Amino acid sequence: HSGHHALHLSHGNNAITSTAGGDVQSMDMLGRADSVARASVATVPPPMIEELERALAQAANSWTFDPWALEELAGGHALSALGFYLLHTTGLLERFSIRGVRAARFLRALEAGYLPNPYHNKTHAADVLQ
Repeated sequence: HSGHHALHLSHGNNAITSTAGGDVQSMDMLGRADSVARASVATVPPPMIEELERALAQAANSWTFDPWALEELAGGHALSALGFYLLHTTGLLERFSIRGVRAARFLRALEAGYLPNPYHNKTHAADVLQ
């Protein structure tokens, strides 16, 4: 993929900011607009965000990542976090003109559809997605 894509997890408002080709799209970890996020989402400490960014990069580039650790770091949202990370870093959001907020909301809705059973759950789906 080209070098002009950037993904930043911001600790100030718990947001994902996507920069692709000069366009900036922001969403909070729940896929809401920034104004709502600032009013309603607790601040996440910078070391935790950095650890989540490392875990997402490892998940995208390794056969031996720990989906349960990613699930914990992503606040119970490993599937949507990894899905968004992969869509963004592969350039698919830009290529198909998909707004980041729309993709995040879709991924959250998809994730919410998984039942909390012992094996075929949203964490297993994140493992398979990887």
